[in-house]
Amino acid sequence: MRTFKYVLIYLLIIQFALYYIVPLDMVYGYRMDYELVKNNIHNIDTILEQISKEVKNKDLKEYVIILGDSVAFSGPGDSQQSIGYYLEEINREKNGENATRFFNLSMPAMQVGDIYTMLLKLDKYGISTDNVILNITYAGFVKRDPDPPIVFWFRDNLKNMDQEAMLKFRLILLQMITLKAKRIL
Repeated sequence: MRTFKYVLIYLLIIQFALYYIVPLDMVYGYRMDYELVKNNIHNIDTILEQISKEVKNKDLKEYVIILGDSVAFSGPGDSQQSIGYYLEEINREKNGENATRFFNLSMPAMQVGDIYTMLLKLDKYGISTDNVILNITYAGFVKRDPDPPIVFWFRDNLKNMDQEAMLKFRLILLQMITLKAKRIL
């Protein structure tokens, strides 16, 4: 029993220490690491925690958040071929150390509902949304037949963060299923 207590205390210390040990460039390099989040979307919270920590520690006042789908994510190239990298480099050449930071939080297949949920998450982590670049396509606002869903990545997060929006999402989903059933019959 005594060993169990020490192991539990040790694990708790590691859990809280990781927040201070993990550097931003380990989880974010000019854009989110798709391999890190594609199978566990909750890893985005780690990235947002680290960005929040960097904003506070470096007292950043001017930074830009980029949200969108694979176009803003800048796939299929690597992170140093992404729009976040180029915007930051151009800005650094012009302004040196006072350059505005660009945080590209886009993900392939991100839908309008995902972008809305990311804005809620940014607010939760104290990351300003005063300067946001949105990559939204017209298809995000038209009737879905039945795909893609309005919320692709963050359905569970939306349910926890904005239940009214989630209820509307479920209503739309039900309408789409009903329409599809009518077509089949």
